[in-house]
Order: sequence, then structure tokens, then C-alpha cells
Amino acid sequence: MAIEGDSTATAFKLTSRLITNTLTQLDTSGSTLNVGVDYNGAAVEKTGDTVMIDTANGVLGGNLSPLANGYNASNRTTAQDGFTFSIISGTTNGTTAVTDYSTLPEGIWSGDVSVQFDATWTS
Repeated sequence: MAIEGDSTATAFKLTSRLITNTLTQLDTSGSTLNVGVDYNGAAVEKTGDTVMIDTANGVLGGNLSPLANGYNASNRTTAQDGFTFSIISGTTNGTTAVTDYSTLPEGIWSGDVSVQFDATWTS
């Protein structure tokens, strides 16, 4: 991730939100899998923002801390971190919840897992 600093900023906040997370089996079953996303042990949800950095409240972002330290510098700052992905639920036909994942068909699953990032500088 890269940000361009704002020398007038007094605080910086970076949040993430899950946008899409469904994979669909490419056969005729209609089976689906929902992928969960975590950042530093916190779930990234569709219903609210997950705070990754909030300098005003002392949340410095783990491996993203160079962004927390450089948000008010007048140059570009970069950092890298990771997310944890896991299967959190599934269906056998698009509606019926699966309890035993071994009953799902083998093959190719297709879909997108996308996360939105919002950065806010406060002056």
C-alpha cells in the first residue's frame, strides 16, 4: 500500500470493508462458499469498517506502521501487510447450509473476494 503524505495533517485513519466474498461451484449444483477475511485477528465485514490505522487513537497498523508514521510527511510512504482468508460458510445448492464440507462437489470454484480501503487525513 502507498500513500502520499499531507504535511498539514494532524491524524490519519485507514479502514477496510469487505465488498464481495462468494465463490460459486462451476457445475450445475449451485453450491457456494463464503470466504471470511481477517486483518490482524479482526474480521473484515460487509456491515462496517475495520480500523487498520487510527493515529488519533494509537492504532498504528502493525506492519502498516510506516504509513502511520509517514502520513504527515510530504512524500510517498509504502508498507505491506497480509490478510487471512478462510471458508466461513457454504451451501449445497445456493440456499441450503452445508454442515459437512466433504459433501460439496470437487472442481473449480469461481468468484471474487474484494476489500475496499478508505484513507482519511484530518487537518
